Amino acid sequence: MEYKPLSTMRPMRNVKRGAPETGYWKKFESPVLVKEYGMVTSLEFCPTKPHDLVVTASTRLQMYSSRTGQLKKSITRFNSTAHSGSFRSDGKLLVAGDDTNLVQVFDAGSRAVLRTFKGHTDPVHITRFLPNRTQVFSGSNDTTVRVWDIPSQSAVATFEDHTDYVHAGCVFADNPNMFATGSYDHTVCIWDVRANACAIKITVDNPVESVVVLPGSGVLAAAGGPCIKMFDIAMGGRLLANMGNHEKTVTSLCLDNDGSRLLAGSLDHHVKVYDLQTYKMTYSATYPAPVLSVALSPDNTSLAVGMSSGVFSLRRRNVSAKEQAEVQMKKDEIAYGTRAYFLRGSAHKGDDDDLRIEYKRSRSLADYDKLLRKFEYARALDAVLANNRAGSIIVSLLQELIHRDGLTTALSGRDELSLDPILRFVVKYIDNPRYAQLLIKVADAILDIYGDLLSGSTQIAELLVRLRTKVRVELRLHQDLTMLLGSMEMLMSACEVNHMKASYLSEDDSTTIMEYQQQKQRQQQQQQAQQQAQQQQQAQAIQSLLKNFNPGPEYQVVSVIGMGAYGTVCSAKHISSGIDVAIKRIGPFDSQMLCQRTLREIKLLKHFNHENIITLYDVTNMSPRNDFSEVYIVQELLDIDLHRIIKTQPLSEEHVQYFLYQILRALKYIHSCNVLHRDLKPANILLNANCDLKVCDFGLARGANNDSDSNESFLTEYVATRWYRAPEIMLSFKEYTKAIDIWSVGCIMAEMLSKVPLFPGRDYHHQLKLIFDLLGTPVSSDYLDIKSTRARDYIRQLPLKAKVNLSKHFPYASPLAIDLMDKMLTFSPRKRITVEEALAHPYLAQYHDEADEPACPPLPERFFDFDNYRDRLTIDQLKDLLWQELYSKSDNEDSRQDN
Repeated sequence: MEYKPLSTMRPMRNVKRGAPETGYWKKFESPVLVKEYGMVTSLEFCPTKPHDLVVTASTRLQMYSSRTGQLKKSITRFNSTAHSGSFRSDGKLLVAGDDTNLVQVFDAGSRAVLRTFKGHTDPVHITRFLPNRTQVFSGSNDTTVRVWDIPSQSAVATFEDHTDYVHAGCVFADNPNMFATGSYDHTVCIWDVRANACAIKITVDNPVESVVVLPGSGVLAAAGGPCIKMFDIAMGGRLLANMGNHEKTVTSLCLDNDGSRLLAGSLDHHVKVYDLQTYKMTYSATYPAPVLSVALSPDNTSLAVGMSSGVFSLRRRNVSAKEQAEVQMKKDEIAYGTRAYFLRGSAHKGDDDDLRIEYKRSRSLADYDKLLRKFEYARALDAVLANNRAGSIIVSLLQELIHRDGLTTALSGRDELSLDPILRFVVKYIDNPRYAQLLIKVADAILDIYGDLLSGSTQIAELLVRLRTKVRVELRLHQDLTMLLGSMEMLMSACEVNHMKASYLSEDDSTTIMEYQQQKQRQQQQQQAQQQAQQQQQAQAIQSLLKNFNPGPEYQVVSVIGMGAYGTVCSAKHISSGIDVAIKRIGPFDSQMLCQRTLREIKLLKHFNHENIITLYDVTNMSPRNDFSEVYIVQELLDIDLHRIIKTQPLSEEHVQYFLYQILRALKYIHSCNVLHRDLKPANILLNANCDLKVCDFGLARGANNDSDSNESFLTEYVATRWYRAPEIMLSFKEYTKAIDIWSVGCIMAEMLSKVPLFPGRDYHHQLKLIFDLLGTPVSSDYLDIKSTRARDYIRQLPLKAKVNLSKHFPYASPLAIDLMDKMLTFSPRKRITVEEALAHPYLAQYHDEADEPACPPLPERFFDFDNYRDRLTIDQLKDLLWQELYSKSDNEDSRQDN
């Protein structure tokens, strides 16, 4: 009888659920999430290796590695929002449109602009290279479709069959003279460049957001509304299928590399995959925001999804060796007449129902099998333990020894060295549920045979201690689980009893329950009534506020943006121009300080003219001079302030760099005319959807060389938020310099990196404590600048503290970011970095351009006279100055109105 080799114990495999299609798409894992500067409206992979991804968002094209998700290049040659970045088939050129009606062709390597096509009169939303590589087509909101010739830089064809915006388009890979476009007029047009005419016009029930042509150019897919429709081009656009699995508008379509699957992204947060043989959905994935664009790499290994939140997801699929071999086999086409051609089919394995003649070969036995065959159990156990075999093989051999009643024989007669590997294996796997029952028997056998001899060996005694510890831990776990099971049984029993009681309630019990429910319902109604009353009170307060809000007949007030101690801000529309504006009402002028703040802000905003400083459009007043009590400051309207952005979403390091650069650029302009802002904080920094930043609120600004400012008056009026206040303000330094604003910028930078304020002090003393805890106590040379003897004594009595490395507080920040922050948050204002040095820091190297960082014209000589004589000026005199300022114009104001 032939010896049967040892059968290895194998763990039970989990049952795989779901169709093979689901398993394939779930292999796209480990998503890389990247935050862009705006909504990600277009994604496309390069047709050539390494298949880089071009992302179109806001005013730039960004090229990312499809393998790592790292940013490789950035094209920022756009003056407005960019659209539809697309590669040429050789991957060497890029084309994109924008909201300034231009079509631009870029070198993908150097990012240089090679061609600029002008001709559209409205924003261009779709651009693609034709397969001949020398022409580009574009679709625009002006309803036209144009074909551009790259060598001659001119339009060779203009099509005007569409009657609404053209936002979708694709080329025919098999026909270089044809392409298709989709429009919001509910049609898809297939154009023939040779005839300069529309070859086929297909009607869709909804505005067309995306179109793709399947391989072979016989079928076209169009996305309109929540449906995807398949049309037979050869039959003049006959409808083949209507796939309506989405709940909201489908925004993007793309194909896999062989054209057998269609991927669709929608505003319902889903990306769905369709089988183009059956037109059935085979897979669906959910994303955290509405999907605007979808792209799949040509090798089917990278999936990119762009969302309206400004985030795009990049997932990769690991390709198995078998799949790589199949792909390579498809690439290696067998030429006719070669040796490989005549050997075709030699590797065919036949079908399942084919008759096969088995050739029996003698199987070589493992060393432990040979020893088991000879009944040498001890040597077989040594052999399986000696070669670091898998635990399942060792357990299988032990199981076989127990089955043969040979375990005692295999374990007996051993010394310390030969017993050590067996005992180590038992200690290692005794708590494994699959092996525990068997190894308990082995451990019992070892203790029975060697119980009296084990204490003589230190090594064996150590292993026994470890075994005892593991057994105790396992027993304790079993006890805890038993207690948990008992508690759960008690809960289940209580639920059953309550259920039974509810089934046999008396009338009194039922009445009690009904009374409780009615009481609870009354409480809910009272809460709802209170909430409604509060909402009505708020609405009435806002309505009464709007009644008294009268900036003049030129403006139509829309809504209240915010209310504060010094005024109310509303959004409004300038009726004649249609421009949206923000109007701040300040008044009544019942205090000297409010008059000074208002006068200071109006004078400075009239003088300033900078891209990163809020623009003053107008200053109005509807009251006569004898009843002058309020003023309306009309400024540009922006979407949000930096405080709310930091509070609601994390910022990437690219965002921090770009925001910080714009703040410093504005600060250089302010400091160049010797003005201190003195109230820089996230709430006073406004942004729009394109991440353009504006500094606002100059009510606390002062001249840097104002000799009349005493320390006391400076600190009395300095009511900026404590968290961003420089230490010299609180410690009464001898003079206050531009370094005050640099400290505030450093605090803002720290908050952008960590999402929490760096020094959130509760009061004056706590604020200084937080600063010294991070920066350490000041050195002796810094005491000389402190004017107040009391402040110097206060610092001397503090315990000495060393400076903390900022990288510990900001572990994810780059070393350059830490270095710049450290230089801005220096205790001594003399040693603190200046705004010019901060702009030239390597952290901002990609944005710094000294030629594009203008200085401000100098202020008139007596610009701050009203501050110098504030103690002598009455409220009426300040109101006279304010009235004069209302009806005077500066040179900068005239230039702004001319522009």
